[in-house]
Amino acid sequence: LYGHPKIADVQVVGVPDATYGEEILACVIPRDHADPPTLEDLTAYCREQLAHYKIPRLLRVLEAFPMTVSGKVRKIELREGYGE
Repeated sequence: LYGHPKIADVQVVGVPDATYGEEILACVIPRDHADPPTLEDLTAYCREQLAHYKIPRLLRVLEAFPMTVSGKVRKIELREGYGE
């Protein structure tokens, strides 16, 4: 996903899913906030690069990732609000 032209940074996390147990959520920071990538853009790009089961079905566009005081991404906060 780092190779996508509209993505500056990305984090991928698993979120709960009633059918599969867990689903893939791609959290992205776009290069241009006026023209963020859509889920369709991401899916089309991933079809050429990844196996079908690795393609994210959920997308969250963010301004910045939530960080800890030591500079790590707080992935638990990225998961919040999905699959509940």
